[in-house]
Amino acid sequence: MAANAVWARQQPIAREDGPIPLYYRLESRLRGLLASESLAPGEVLPPEGRLGEIYGVSRITVRRAIDHLSRDGLIVIRQGVGTFVNDQPHIDAPCLVSFTDVALRRGERPSSRLLEFGEVAEVEPAASALGLVNAETMFLLRRLRLLNDHPVFMSSAYLPSQEFRGLTADAVSDEGPEQSLYHLIDRFGVALSDGDEATCAVHATPQVADLFHLERAAPVVQKSCVLRDRRGVAVLYEEAIWGVPERTQVRWEAKLSMIDFPRRAVRQT
Repeated sequence: MAANAVWARQQPIAREDGPIPLYYRLESRLRGLLASESLAPGEVLPPEGRLGEIYGVSRITVRRAIDHLSRDGLIVIRQGVGTFVNDQPHIDAPCLVSFTDVALRRGERPSSRLLEFGEVAEVEPAASALGLVNAETMFLLRRLRLLNDHPVFMSSAYLPSQEFRGLTADAVSDEGPEQSLYHLIDRFGVALSDGDEATCAVHATPQVADLFHLERAAPVVQKSCVLRDRRGVAVLYEEAIWGVPERTQVRWEAKLSMIDFPRRAVRQT
């Protein structure tokens, strides 16, 4: 997708009360664009003033976010020339691991509760992450994922309609191995190859707060993941908002890392 089209589709950052600073929310937005490869290495970012207009923030806020991204090597600042997207390292994304499969291997009982299903268009950053243009549609599958009947995270999965024609809400089970997104993707003959993941802090929406019994606008962890097929085409964008306490999430992810199991998808080399 052309860089100009990417910036034209960005929305101002809503000003909300809460502990998450504005610069961090802008930084998280930009990290999401970089992780989704909506911006190619070598592309120049808009000037600070223009970024401020796009996202509705001050130049000081933009500068602080840009400094953090530069410090992490995601962008390169060339004084008097501009700010450029740096080469992004391809890493094995933790979201390539199936939550369902790992839970079943450990003897746990994963389950899902359907919250929303439908065909949508121009929802950001999903549309940009999937490389959709001209109001191309995608399926939204939003579910509450549970472990032993306890809510763990809310998954909002976006799949391009072109790749998953005929998808219905009934295609995904609430229990057993069939509830996994990987099972669904396999059924449509899509072979996953690699992916990228980004983690940021966001405010709990009223829906998230109600699901996990949190205060409104409480800070929660959001993991955004883009998965690509063997052609290098993005076929899934997922936002997973973890509503469990951070220590519980860390324990769960530590358990994942200690399990010896085959990956459902691996990077091409």
